[in-house]
Amino acid sequence: MGDDFFPSSVPEGRTPVYFFTRNYYPILTGATERFRRYLPGLSERGVDFYVVTTLNDASLPEVEDTGVERILRVPLKGSGYVDIEQLIMPMFDELERAAPGTIQVFGFNSRMRQQLKRLRRFGHQILLVRTMMPSFQPPRLSLRGIRKSLRTRLDAASVDRITAGSTVMRDAFSLGSERLRQQYAIIPHGIDVERFRPPADEIEKHHLRKELGLRDGAFILLSVGSVMERKRTHLAVEAFLQLGREAPDVQLVVIGENQVRDTLAADQHRDSFSRYCLRVNETAGRCPPGSVVFAGEVENIEDYYRAADLFVFTSSIEGMPNAMIEAMASGLPCVTTPFRGLPETEFGKSGQEFLLSGDGATEIAAEVLGLMNDGARRAAIGQAARRFASSNLDSGSAIDAYARVYHREV
Repeated sequence: MGDDFFPSSVPEGRTPVYFFTRNYYPILTGATERFRRYLPGLSERGVDFYVVTTLNDASLPEVEDTGVERILRVPLKGSGYVDIEQLIMPMFDELERAAPGTIQVFGFNSRMRQQLKRLRRFGHQILLVRTMMPSFQPPRLSLRGIRKSLRTRLDAASVDRITAGSTVMRDAFSLGSERLRQQYAIIPHGIDVERFRPPADEIEKHHLRKELGLRDGAFILLSVGSVMERKRTHLAVEAFLQLGREAPDVQLVVIGENQVRDTLAADQHRDSFSRYCLRVNETAGRCPPGSVVFAGEVENIEDYYRAADLFVFTSSIEGMPNAMIEAMASGLPCVTTPFRGLPETEFGKSGQEFLLSGDGATEIAAEVLGLMNDGARRAAIGQAARRFASSNLDSGSAIDAYARVYHREV
């Protein structure tokens, strides 16, 4: 499988990255989509990406060269949900022969530790990209805490570098160890501030709403993220249901998958995913007809940001969420609930660049209603968000930082 997919040598000044990920475009997931957007800039900085992923659509080619990445889609039998080991192990011999580069993963299981250490002996740098906060943090001196600490330290010993989008995420995984902290490069997520920008004027917003099939005169709330329990989509819909009693001319648009995808859920989790989607849709059904729009996954997400009036983010746990950064860059005032992983500085400050609401639907509805009734404050927060994103979260800085990691300059 994949014979000669990886290069045996590379031109001077070029660095190969061997990127293993269970899902890749056209399946949209936040972390992989972010790196896909970085690729043109990384290519300009001497980095070549070789992506190994799963073949989830028989109409796609198994090998594809786009000019900024080379993609190998591996057909797998059985469940669409794969462990990263299923992608790396069949390529192991070829990786031993490949030009030394960076093997990049979002995670791995304990069985992979020795194999990764072996690949390091062939000159490869192993890069673990942290995209999510740990889901559970047991007391450090408990049995579970000791086991978790041991696993974290063994994982870190298996790789060369680790990146995280925020200091909060780094510190959560560093367990108070200065040595582990030093293994991290903090690279806040970057976005294209030209693609994600505010509408030029009300005329552009009007045309976008018409093209997207949204109500032109309504106040439009936007939520971005697949319908899943971790994203707590139900809070956005329940808050909207309450809001409709106070402000009837309002529309909620939810961008993201609204059904269980085999590639995103292991077998044991699919029933709970299905039940959660049903719960959210039942709540939406209690809202006025046409007032809740589930738009699914879209390619033109920037148009929805520009067409909206306010962004609502309700996730319970994140790394550094792309959706909120994109909304801020688009000049949208953002209302977010507290979530595990909320950056201390990388998002700006609550009350200035965004609003931090309480953790329930009633609190969210109250914050949204307050902004709906105060156009000047709404505009000020949106403008401050845009300035912060343009100054601190432009993709060029993230691309430069990753290029230095890939070239082993840091």
